[in-house]
Amino acid sequence: MVCADVMTREPACCELGDTAAGAARIMKAEDVGAVPVCVSRDTRKLVGIVTDRDIALYVVATGRDPNHTQVASVMTRNPFTCHPEDDLQTALNVMESHQVRRIYTGSRCRWPARGNYCASGRCHADPGRREET
Repeated sequence: MVCADVMTREPACCELGDTAAGAARIMKAEDVGAVPVCVSRDTRKLVGIVTDRDIALYVVATGRDPNHTQVASVMTRNPFTCHPEDDLQTALNVMESHQVRRIYTGSRCRWPARGNYCASGRCHADPGRREET
């Protein structure tokens, strides 16, 4: 099995200047706990990832206003990536060795051509199951 077999093909994304509240609305609408952050929705060049945990810890728990806090200030930059043609076990090994739950798949330039991701080791056991956070 390769990463392309289990990746989400067109995930919603947000931009660096979007607010934490906007990212949270995307998470609610898409029923996900993480959203890729791209330079722009047109290019979809991946620059980071923002999670529900990021928003809870770095916005809500610190008393910041989610309507004025930009995603760029709370996201994780340079998330781990793999390629659609990579063996799924290779991606799972990277996730395990770096203790991450999500890995983005894309072109050989190391950035996702379309911002795709394979979430958690569960995709290995059950490729049809969605990530739960």
